[in-house]
Amino acid sequence: MNSERKISPILTFLLLAIPLFLLAYIKLNQIRMKDYLSPDEALYCSLSLKMASNPFDYNPSFYYKAVKQIKPDRRLPAYFNKPLFKHPPLYCLLLAIPQRFGFQGVKNINYFSFYIALLLPVVVFFMAKRLYEKRIALLSFFFLLITPVYWLCSSRIWMDCSLALFMSLSLLFFILGWKRDKYYVLSGVFLGFAMLTKYPGALVVPILLIFSAMYKPELLRDKRFYLIFLIGFFIFIPWIIWNIKVYGSFWANLSLHGRWSSISKPFLKPTYIFFSAGLLIIIWFAAFKGYIAQITQRIQSKNLLNIGIISLFLIFIFSLPNVRQGIVHSFLLNKLPPVSNYFPNIFARESWSFYLGQLLKMSPLFIFSYLALFFFTSRSVEDKLLLISVFVILGFYIRWGNYQSRYILSALPSLAILGARNFFYLWDALAHIKTLLWRRLSRGLLITLLIHFVLKTIIVDIRLSSALLGEGYFTYF
Repeated sequence: MNSERKISPILTFLLLAIPLFLLAYIKLNQIRMKDYLSPDEALYCSLSLKMASNPFDYNPSFYYKAVKQIKPDRRLPAYFNKPLFKHPPLYCLLLAIPQRFGFQGVKNINYFSFYIALLLPVVVFFMAKRLYEKRIALLSFFFLLITPVYWLCSSRIWMDCSLALFMSLSLLFFILGWKRDKYYVLSGVFLGFAMLTKYPGALVVPILLIFSAMYKPELLRDKRFYLIFLIGFFIFIPWIIWNIKVYGSFWANLSLHGRWSSISKPFLKPTYIFFSAGLLIIIWFAAFKGYIAQITQRIQSKNLLNIGIISLFLIFIFSLPNVRQGIVHSFLLNKLPPVSNYFPNIFARESWSFYLGQLLKMSPLFIFSYLALFFFTSRSVEDKLLLISVFVILGFYIRWGNYQSRYILSALPSLAILGARNFFYLWDALAHIKTLLWRRLSRGLLITLLIHFVLKTIIVDIRLSSALLGEGYFTYF
């Protein structure tokens, strides 16, 4: 594309390196000044210190007993006092790496966790570049880099950045696999790593299957495509075996996740299992034969009808109290999102639309991402992959119901790319205005809006940074 030729490799490198250097400088200083850990962070550090000497010592009960001895009245989650931690072990094993090379102490663990997080915007750049073009890739990179959820999570010892990184890498190599099948192997490897970081890493599976059924049915007839799931499952098997040895079943570990039992219980009735199995077989046959893709193509050929349906859906979303408030806050520089310490969880009773509104309160740049819903009417399968990714991840966490903004970090790469794609779609569309004055005014307005949204996002980042250093645990946001 012409736009790509205008951005030289040297300029591209500088546009990536300078923001990354500034982020690293700011965040490493924040980590150096931070003198506390949240309960989750302290546990991850403690487990990684133990696993540095014994990779199979993943028992969190020592931490529970130590805290209770010092502070008997301190409330800690029950799963802290179990013989095997509820989350898969890859993140803590990664944090053990600097310990094995002589970089001891909590600070070095935090630094290493940040370096892992620093890779995520780079992966987003390459994903957007492969899907679209370099200018969209650069803007996607910048969008994610300043997104408050990423801004905060990157400097904390949390699993969410690693989870988002491995899920994004799995999607990236799946995209590369469209032309070279060998990349499916790497997609499967990173799917396995994502699942070994946190169970929601498995959401890559429905994302790929839904996308293939609707837009690339030929993949379902390609045996090499299934390498992704086979390799991912084999990488995950040791964790299943470990749980069976400790608890007697893998189900016992899943039950440690508070919402799992209530969500899964209705699906375990025999009648429901048989009905679901039959329905899945029918859906699979229809997808394999390409019928679902044909139906999807027919539906999407009705552009005016689809635009009308999407418009009504967006009107409904924007009319929700959380979202409406988020839009209003987007244009007010002095309106900042609420934050809270670890206890109490101020968002426990939020409505299902919490994430949709909270994203806008964090960064109005997501307005561009929300409006990208209209790309469901485009002919680009790239748009569809990103949109399906967002719907699957947000849908899961909305259904999960334990609202914390950091949980949806794995949806932000796709949202950032969609937002950048939409911005340049609007920018290019305005170029077709024949009157020079109106063309310049409309483009100037779009740039002004972008600058305002970026400024508001940076103000929120500063707010989060001050809270990180001055308000205790600061977990919920």
